[in-house]
Amino acid sequence: MPPPNLAKAPPFFWDQTLNVRAGFGYKDNLTLGPFDPEGSAFATAGFDLVLMRLSATGSELTLLLFADDWRYLDAESVDKENLVVAQARWKQPINPEWRHEGVFEYFHMNQVFDASITETNRSSVKAKGHLARWRPGFRRDWSTNTHVDLQFGLGRQYYQEPLDDYWEMGPRIAWEHRWSNRQALTLSYEYLYRPYDRRMATTSDGMSIPGTSLSFRQQEIVALWRMSWGQNGRWTSTSRAGIEINQDNGAEYFDYLDYQASQQLRLRLRPWEMRAKIGWHYYDFEKQTADLSGLERRTRTAVDWNVRIERQWGSRTTLFVDYEQEHSLGSASYDQYRVRVLTGGLELEF
Repeated sequence: MPPPNLAKAPPFFWDQTLNVRAGFGYKDNLTLGPFDPEGSAFATAGFDLVLMRLSATGSELTLLLFADDWRYLDAESVDKENLVVAQARWKQPINPEWRHEGVFEYFHMNQVFDASITETNRSSVKAKGHLARWRPGFRRDWSTNTHVDLQFGLGRQYYQEPLDDYWEMGPRIAWEHRWSNRQALTLSYEYLYRPYDRRMATTSDGMSIPGTSLSFRQQEIVALWRMSWGQNGRWTSTSRAGIEINQDNGAEYFDYLDYQASQQLRLRLRPWEMRAKIGWHYYDFEKQTADLSGLERRTRTAVDWNVRIERQWGSRTTLFVDYEQEHSLGSASYDQYRVRVLTGGLELEF
C-alpha cells in the first residue's frame, strides 16, 4: 500500500463522544460530621462530552465537558450537590523534539467538603465557587521513550462565604520514561503560591493578625507508576506516592506535611469491567493541637477506597454499581468521621 499523500489530506478533522448517565444511591453522612451523621437516598444524573480536533500538521485540540448532579430525597442539611469541569487542551509541534502545550480549565463546585486542613473553623462547609486556570508550557522529547514537561499555572478561585477567594500561580516540571507501551514512570514537582483576598495571617494558635494578608506556599513531589499486563492489556495498575508541603506566611499555624499513597487496579473482561482503588493520606501539623489543652499535636489519617463494576449491555449501554468509602481518623475529635456512598445506574453512549 503506498504511503498517504498528506498534501491531499484534509487540514483537520473532528471526532466526538457523548456519554449520558443516571442512577440512584444512598449516602450515609452528607455533612461529613463526626457526630449524628445525616444520610439520604439520592438521584443522580450527568454527562461526559469529548471533542477532538486533529490536524495533518500534528496539532491537537481536545475539549472536555463533564457534569454531575446529585439530588437528595430526604435530607434537611443538604438538598443538592453538583460539579462541572470544562477543559481545553492544545498541542502544537515546533520541531521533532519540542512542542507547545496549553491547558485551560474551569471548575464549578457546589459541594460539601472538609475545609479543616486550610481553615480555622475545623469543620466541613457547603462550598459554592468557580475556578479558572491557565497552564501554558512546553514538552521536550529526549528520546522516543523519555520526555520532560514544563508548565506555569495561573488560576483564580472564587468562593461564596464563608470561604475566601484567592489567586494561585507557580511552575510544574515532570519527567516521564516509558520502558514499553505497558510501563511508564513519571516524577513531578510543583510549586504553588496562593495569596488570599481577605484572610489575615494568624498567630501560632490560629488568631487573626489585623492588618496582614494570608498566603500559602505549597510544594508537591509525586512519583507515578503505570503498567498493564495480561492478554491485550486486560490488567492495568496505577501506583502513586508523594508528599505535599504547606507553609503559611504567618506563625506556621497552617504548616503541615501531607504524605500520600494510592493504588488503582482495573480489569477488563468484556463485557465486564472492574475497578478498585485505595488511597491514604497522613497529615502532620506543625503548630496545631488536637484540643484546647495544647498537650497533643494534631495529626490526621484519611483512608478512602472505591470499587466499581460495569457490565456492557449491547453496543451503547453500560450498567454500573459503584461503592466508595472515606474514613478519617485523627487526634482531634472533629477529624473522626466516615462517609459511605452506594450508587447504581446506567450509562448511554451516543
